[in-house]
Amino acid sequence: MEAYSALSWADVPVNWILISVTALLLMFTLPRLVGLLPYLWKGSFRTKPVYDLENNVRLSRDRNSMAAIMVIPFNLIVSRYNLFPAGFIQKAPLWQHTIIIIVVGIGYILLREMLHAAFRPKKKGIEDYDIARKCGYNFEILCTLTLVGSVTVLHIFNAGDILARKVSYMEICLFFIFFLFVKSQILSKSCNQLKSILYLCTLEILPVATLVATALIF
Repeated sequence: MEAYSALSWADVPVNWILISVTALLLMFTLPRLVGLLPYLWKGSFRTKPVYDLENNVRLSRDRNSMAAIMVIPFNLIVSRYNLFPAGFIQKAPLWQHTIIIIVVGIGYILLREMLHAAFRPKKKGIEDYDIARKCGYNFEILCTLTLVGSVTVLHIFNAGDILARKVSYMEICLFFIFFLFVKSQILSKSCNQLKSILYLCTLEILPVATLVATALIF
C-alpha cells in the first residue's frame, strides 16, 4: 500500500487547487456562515431552530450554498487522513485519490437523495419530511467546521496522523448520532416512533452502511 504521508499528499497539485478554491469561497461567504452558525448550533439538539432556519428563505438558501461548499473541505480531510481506506482508491495514483473520494461522496449524496425522493409521503407529513431531509445539511456544515478546526490544531501540535484519524472518526460518528436524534424528533411530529425509526434506517443508515461496505469490500 502506498505511503500516505503528509509530504506526498501535499505534493499533489489537485489538493492544493481544491484547498485554494475552498479558501476563496469561504472568504467570500464568511458573513453568511457567521449568520448561520447560531441556528446550526442550536439546531444540533433542538428542532425549533431547524424549523426557524427552513422558514427563512434567505437563511435556508445560504445554508444550501454553504453545504455545497463544505463538500470540498470534508472530502479533502477524508483524503488527507485516509478516512475512506477502500482498496480501489489505494491502488489508484495518489493524484487521483481526492478526486475519487469526491466522486464517491457525490454518489453517497445521490443515493441518499434518491431514497428520500422514493419514500417521500404523498400528503401527510410532507413538510416535516422535507425539513428532516434538509437538516442533514446543517450537520454537514457543523461537522466539517469541527473537523477542519480539530485537524488544524492537531497538525500545529504535531499530534500525528493516527490521532487525527481517530479524532476525525469520533467527530463524524458523534455528529451523525446527533443528526439521527434531531431527524427522528422532526419525523415523529407527523408519524409514530416506529415509522420514524424505519425512515431513519432506510434513508440514513442504509446509505452509510453502503458507504462503509464499499470501503471494506472494494
